[in-house]
Amino acid sequence: MLPETVESSCPDSSMALIEPDAKLIVQEWNAFVRSGHRPTHVDRPVLHSWQRSRDFGVDPFGGRSELILSRQELEDRLERSRLLIDVARSYMHKIFDAVRDQHHLIYLTDEYGNILDLFGEQADKLAFERHYNFRIGASWNEQAVGTTAVSVALHEDITIPYMSSAKYCYDLKVTSCAAIPLHGEDGDVMGILGIATASRHLSTQIFWMLVSAQMGIENRFRLQRYEADIRVVSQQFQALYNAVSDVVICVDDDGRICRMNSAAEELLNLKSERVSGQQVADVLDFSPLLLQPHHQSDAVREGFLRDSRKRIYPLRHEIAPSPGSAEREHIYIFGNQGAAVRGGGNS
Repeated sequence: MLPETVESSCPDSSMALIEPDAKLIVQEWNAFVRSGHRPTHVDRPVLHSWQRSRDFGVDPFGGRSELILSRQELEDRLERSRLLIDVARSYMHKIFDAVRDQHHLIYLTDEYGNILDLFGEQADKLAFERHYNFRIGASWNEQAVGTTAVSVALHEDITIPYMSSAKYCYDLKVTSCAAIPLHGEDGDVMGILGIATASRHLSTQIFWMLVSAQMGIENRFRLQRYEADIRVVSQQFQALYNAVSDVVICVDDDGRICRMNSAAEELLNLKSERVSGQQVADVLDFSPLLLQPHHQSDAVREGFLRDSRKRIYPLRHEIAPSPGSAEREHIYIFGNQGAAVRGGGNS
């Protein structure tokens, strides 16, 4: 017996996604699973998924996942996907709050189709778990339940806005789902964000919320990649900065110390973090020339730094901010071999 059409439980059927050729697709599915007849009314990715599902030995008249992660395997998966879960959860929670009482589940899987997180009314979650074993820790890939929005989205790396009658397992054809791949900073699929409901009518409103959430999640991961890159560059700069044997002192436009390198800390017996933000003239014996406007960019700047022992360190180089740059630090580089001042005078 073929599945019958299920009436809509969506509050506004005009805002629901449906399959216009649902009965024809089910008829072709029936011919495919019984006699191997090639269908003509399903998309190529779905046909290929039907073929893979058959090759995996998935029961076409089933629909209940029997591939469940062990407790330890689930803990490992959750830990490995912690960042994805934390980022996605805030979006999933907002979607669920916006569509309560519409009987849709919002789910998240890893890159293998294992369910990592699930939002929905308790009664709806229990019903899906009872009928299909759809719960956190269950696998929802082709080996487990054949063709679904999750499995096709993972295999093809495409968004599946709606799937119902095209599913491989008979019992799942009375449900509908959508799935959107989530890409990490390297462009690889790291999981699936999707919705499911025990009806053939899927809310368009919720699907577009899902699309918006996908954009937000992926942007968060891109931003984290940029921040990580900046941290690496900053760490590399700091390592080089501290490796320089010359004395390096950074001063802003107002004459306040921004930072100094390790050589400066050692020779001047000061800690950068303790003097940062203080006026350089209150802390160091700078040559006055250093704090005066310098307009001759092609000229050699003169100046020196004097330590507490009255040793003089000649100015070797000054790096001024680029014109129009938001960075307002002046970098002064002094030779690290201090010459004692004869007679203790101020020369």
